[in-house]
Amino acid sequence: MASSHNHWGMTTTFQHLATSRFTKSGKSCLTFYGRTASGESIAVHVHDIKPYGYIKADMNWWNTESPYIMEYLKWIVAGDRMESAEKWGHKGNLRQSMLGEGGWLDKAAETAIFATAATGYNIRNVHEGEPDKFIRIEAENGNILRNVIKCIRNPEKAKQVIIECRKKVRGLKAKRPKMGMGEDYLDYISRCNEHASQFKMPEMPGEPHWDKVECMETHLGEDLVWMVDNKVPACGWLTVAGQISDNPRSICTLDVEVHTANSSQYLIECKEPPQAMAPFRVLSYDIESQPHVVEGQTETEFPEPERDPVLCIGVSCFDMVTMEMKQLCFMWEPEAPYTNSYPPLAEDEQTDSYRQEQVEVRTFKDEYDMLLAFQRFIQHEYDPDIITGYNILNFDNVYTINRAMHLWALKEDEDYPKAWCWGRIELRECKPKAKYTWTAQRGGQTTYQCKMEGREFLDVMKVVMADHKLRSYKMDNVAAEFLGTRKIEIAYDDIPIMQKTQPGRIRLGGYCAKDAWIPNCIIIKMCKAINAILMSQVAGVSLDTILNRGQQIRTVSLMLKKVKERYEKGQTRWFIPDEDTPPDMNKFEGAVVIDPIPGFWDRPVATLDFASLYPSIMRAWNMCFSTILSSPKEAEQRGYVWNAKMENPTYRPVRTFTYPKGGKFEYQSLDTDVCFKTAEQCRGILPEILEELHSQRKLAKRQRKAFAEGSMDYNVLDGRQLALKVCMNSVYGFTGASTGFLPEKRIASAVTRAGRGMANETKFMCEDRYKEYGVKVVYGDTDSVFVHFPKSLCPGETREETIENANKLGIEMGEMCTKAFLPPNDLEFEKVYYPLLLKGKKRYAGFKYEPGCKPKLDVKGFECVRRDFAPIVSKTQKKVFVLLCEQNNVEAAVQFARQTVIDLLEGRVPIDDLVMSKQLTRKVEDYKNPAPHVELAKYLMKTLPPTQAPKVGERINFVIKPGRGKTFERAASPDDVREGKCSIDYQWYLSNQLKEPLTRVFEMVIDNTDEIFKVNKLSKPKVGSDSMFSSWVSKKREKTKKRTAATISIQRKDNLKKKKVATIKNFF
Repeated sequence: MASSHNHWGMTTTFQHLATSRFTKSGKSCLTFYGRTASGESIAVHVHDIKPYGYIKADMNWWNTESPYIMEYLKWIVAGDRMESAEKWGHKGNLRQSMLGEGGWLDKAAETAIFATAATGYNIRNVHEGEPDKFIRIEAENGNILRNVIKCIRNPEKAKQVIIECRKKVRGLKAKRPKMGMGEDYLDYISRCNEHASQFKMPEMPGEPHWDKVECMETHLGEDLVWMVDNKVPACGWLTVAGQISDNPRSICTLDVEVHTANSSQYLIECKEPPQAMAPFRVLSYDIESQPHVVEGQTETEFPEPERDPVLCIGVSCFDMVTMEMKQLCFMWEPEAPYTNSYPPLAEDEQTDSYRQEQVEVRTFKDEYDMLLAFQRFIQHEYDPDIITGYNILNFDNVYTINRAMHLWALKEDEDYPKAWCWGRIELRECKPKAKYTWTAQRGGQTTYQCKMEGREFLDVMKVVMADHKLRSYKMDNVAAEFLGTRKIEIAYDDIPIMQKTQPGRIRLGGYCAKDAWIPNCIIIKMCKAINAILMSQVAGVSLDTILNRGQQIRTVSLMLKKVKERYEKGQTRWFIPDEDTPPDMNKFEGAVVIDPIPGFWDRPVATLDFASLYPSIMRAWNMCFSTILSSPKEAEQRGYVWNAKMENPTYRPVRTFTYPKGGKFEYQSLDTDVCFKTAEQCRGILPEILEELHSQRKLAKRQRKAFAEGSMDYNVLDGRQLALKVCMNSVYGFTGASTGFLPEKRIASAVTRAGRGMANETKFMCEDRYKEYGVKVVYGDTDSVFVHFPKSLCPGETREETIENANKLGIEMGEMCTKAFLPPNDLEFEKVYYPLLLKGKKRYAGFKYEPGCKPKLDVKGFECVRRDFAPIVSKTQKKVFVLLCEQNNVEAAVQFARQTVIDLLEGRVPIDDLVMSKQLTRKVEDYKNPAPHVELAKYLMKTLPPTQAPKVGERINFVIKPGRGKTFERAASPDDVREGKCSIDYQWYLSNQLKEPLTRVFEMVIDNTDEIFKVNKLSKPKVGSDSMFSSWVSKKREKTKKRTAATISIQRKDNLKKKKVATIKNFF
């Protein structure tokens, strides 16, 4: 829909991206920011949204208690106003402002609260009969609603808040009036007393008459609730009919007012979007600050914004439709000569599509003018929707803003423009706030959050760390991993020297501009922004929530949407409770289902997969908070019936099973079985959500086929189906969380129990149906069952014929088993491993054949796919797998392993292949047990400048050097080896890194694994091969050629020996 507007009003369509709240005339309002298909930025201000929540009580209770609640509320609201006044430097007398006529206490007494009766059920329990009584509490703004709920939920706590407020007021004195000219002193004192009596402390509100009251849906943001109520999709295409602002609140091209009381004004979903994605603008930036130079010291210190300048700001921009990139660099050049362009990079540095000569250069004599120009570029010239970069949340934002604030303060002019206002309200400041977080995966760390009106921050480092497991998260390594490129190299300590000359500043500016370019390339190639926007659409929560909060709020949003949809259709309202202390629940058994039979399986092993296992189980058993019954006894007491042979039971237990070795699989009923009402009795909220997500995903995958891979339409639909998949899988995790909105481990436990039962039933059916052929299920893990096909069942003259037969058998088995399960559970044939090296739970490797795909090696759980081993382990083990599984050559695998051992012990392995990496998950002083990476981190913190020293959350690279100390005492920096400061303990790498991973593989194939590691004479180097003495080492080696490992006699496992054919190549 094209935009149409005039002085009185307008109608236009745009894609939403960000939401903010504000209060006007005491009423809550929302602003929706976005961009039209033609590229105009827009802000839509929706007025008077009336936030609300529910409490479990009836109107009689409210009529009795509301006068006391309002008295409590009056004090809390007035106390908040006084705190705010203190914070912002209130210049008047606080006591008078609080207690005087028309003061804060009087105004708070006028607070309007609207209460209306409602009925429904708490979603946490099974209900029959008449719905419970609730009260809908509506307020004029979110702050008032939060305060009234605070009073109702915990009156004793509210009372304590009031006592503290009164203490503070009591300690304040009213300002005395001035004494009149010639006024009698006694008359003046009398007048002062009379004046003071006007500010006398009112009586303390009475004791609360009510206990804690259950609250519902008051913990949800008013923006989320309003969007769900009005069917406004987050990050979706919207149509607005409103009035052009006479006094625009934002600096957007279009600034529109929507008054909810005016029926001709609205904000609704656009059912037919003009295109797949709006041309959202993305700006990536990177700053280079000057390391602090200390006189008489060769190494620099970490820059501080209060003392060290920002030298340049690299900027890279693109819009999400054309994807055309634009580069700029803002440079501080206090002295001539000044720069207006950059030369091309040297040929050996031009390794990608980054073109330094295309960077637009803007130079400034004054540093603050440069920062101000950058701010104006954001606000008025480019107007980005998303600001990105690499680690901008924890460094660039914090440093740039604090530096700008410091320089502004030196101006000593309050009217001087502020360079840290980056949002879409012109004078609204951006200020980072520190936040300490701790997770089991990443440990504890201080991070910074920065709110920016109308725009979103997307930190590529944070997104990559969440989505990918890498050995290192330094930008250089991430760029090499995803883009096949590198940063421009400069020495950190050279930066102050470079700043003094024009060639140095040019080099620094080009370096900085590329550091801004790399994050944008990652966003485009990996579809990071598209995927985040689509996740926001699917989950119905803001983009800010997707980028900065956990997954539970996504499921809550979907539940809220569903319960309101049902209510609109005339069904009973289900309420989502606010739970301060959720019910105690025990731990539940996990998902590993069938113990592996380790070995080298040289015939095809088919993998049968349950499609969307956990979501399908929840749909099949109708698992939900609202349908759960704690036992068969409770179910029967409530009048529900079930037995194993009934076609239409009214409840179903999730039963355990018995499956003795060599015996029959049978389900077993227990008194403790968790049960669920069937969908015919009461359709669960969660199963209904899962069904819709599943249908929408199928549709998105089908629609995706109509577009070319890599096109915007394809990427949007692909991002949508991925978001739908993640949301489906998040529902199970939502119920199994230890803390959060609505933990219910009985559901999570029932899901895993059902999964274990179905997997074991699959094992029994497959082995029983094909027992004459000796079919064997060799492993089962979560949603997969591995079935070994003997040659008698799956013959084939060629590998291709064998695989074709295995595929047919896999399909046949899947269809047979699916018939035994509750719909929509579906066991699908997915792939064949031929052969398969199975070591243990979640640890196997095989050559994978997937219908329609090229065969390839697939490895799970072994050291070659883990990050905590040196690369030599990964490379060697992976090559061994290729030789064993892909090339079927045991001799070559053994010979390669032996050659690697000799190369290692004689120092012919590159240093990079010996570097190990571990994450520093907490402060070094918080580690109880010593570890190599921690000890090295301590050393580096003492010897390196703070900018280069390790920080919590980073991965530490280290090698092990020779010595008599313990391993953790012998950790060294790889750079120390390259510089010849120390050597490497090669024997340690063989004993502690390489030997066990290779042994684990070969012991499944041969009996004499130890022979691989037996080496006689060695030529041992004393320094690293990349060190400053490498030429000396190579001269000493001139007479010694690289040794080739001697061939050993292989003793094959008995089960792999052939009776007639003696050659090793016929093992398979």
